[in-house]
Amino acid sequence: MKAITVPLLMEVKSVNFLINKEKDHSLETRKKQAMRILKISKWIEHQQIVPVISIIHPVEEDRMYFAEELYNNYQVYLECNLDTCRQRYWIGSA
Repeated sequence: MKAITVPLLMEVKSVNFLINKEKDHSLETRKKQAMRILKISKWIEHQQIVPVISIIHPVEEDRMYFAEELYNNYQVYLECNLDTCRQRYWIGSA
């Protein structure tokens, strides 16, 4: 019997609500959070579920590491001007 694969959307705000104790948006905190998301994603893949990860992460080396560690990794880039990004992503903007 063929395994059924279903997607699971992981939005970074939801993960923050569950496990992120740090409230700042420093580069160090963002890198820690990205590694947490990677660990969760690998566990989800092990359960034969496809993780769909919604994350904005500025560190290219970390994104490349995700690509190496996750099966069938695809990165999607959305083009948007800075003012629109600030309106949509209000967390951390002052």
